[in-house]
Amino acid sequence: MKRSFLFHFIFLLIVAGCAGNSASVPAPLVEVPTSISFPSSVSIDVDTTTAAQQPSGIKFEVTPVGPFFEEITIGAGVVNLGNSITNAVLGPLSAFEIPTGTDVIAFSCAINENATLKTLQIDFGDYDFDGDGTTEGCSGSTGALPICYRVWVGGERRTAGVFETEFPTPDQIGQGRFVAAQVDLGTAQIKKARATYDHRNPLDKFTDFFVPDDDSSGSDVSGLVPHAFARQEGPELTARKTVNFSLGPLVNGITQWREGRDYWLGTINEFVDVSPNIETFSNQCAQISTQEGVNSNFCVAAGLNLDGLVFPSIGTLQDLEFPAGFPLVPLVRPAQETVTCTVSP
Repeated sequence: MKRSFLFHFIFLLIVAGCAGNSASVPAPLVEVPTSISFPSSVSIDVDTTTAAQQPSGIKFEVTPVGPFFEEITIGAGVVNLGNSITNAVLGPLSAFEIPTGTDVIAFSCAINENATLKTLQIDFGDYDFDGDGTTEGCSGSTGALPICYRVWVGGERRTAGVFETEFPTPDQIGQGRFVAAQVDLGTAQIKKARATYDHRNPLDKFTDFFVPDDDSSGSDVSGLVPHAFARQEGPELTARKTVNFSLGPLVNGITQWREGRDYWLGTINEFVDVSPNIETFSNQCAQISTQEGVNSNFCVAAGLNLDGLVFPSIGTLQDLEFPAGFPLVPLVRPAQETVTCTVSP
């Protein structure tokens, strides 16, 4: 039986780096904006290789007609689940403009969520995000980088992360990492995802996702945490997209395609026979629209090349846990250190 796998300031550290040369030119200072805002999305668009859904305005290209349907769509499913969860959390946060300053260590705002008035609280204090026993070395405010953050909505934890090397603004997503929890306000179901991203260069950007196992996976593996690294190179309309993915002990793969071209290149390793439609192969070229295998010259002509690419690590449940330094209840900060919004988005 066929199973589907759709899842997925003025302040800067100036590195002198002057081994034997005191005349090295220092790196430029980072300009501090008047405010920062959460990115609305850290997504990588993989719709071209996403399996077709019900008709909508979104361009889902792949319908199940050929033998390589599962292999072409499986990695995109993991990325799309990561896109969905993180967009749901980041979207509302991106509406706020948060002032920058070394005296701004917390932010608070009354918001309306599902017709219920709740308090949004953000703390910018330093903490241990990655669980290595040391704090991240954050500034403890919005006035200098890096900036740590922990977000509660209605007293519940929603996301925790770090803005790394640039102040995030509507025009600059920057670089960072976070764990986010999407709450279904109807069922109270919680889905978490972890993302590490670098979108500083729009012509070469990536997002690395860990996501929960989707019920549609058809697997009986306990604790399965799909992992996908998605990279985009080049302008949007002709960008080369690469997805390196792992479904734990089931299957992993490296897939690549180019927007505007109808060809896909992939290497797939199936460790457990969980689907009769997935095969193990290396550097297989296929046509996206038909999912039929084709001569490798088509992929070469499209600039597709998997040389040097590696499979990602296997995800674990720990990858989806909030940091230990993210308290269950919001931190209490002095009023003079907390900026309170006057108008809700």
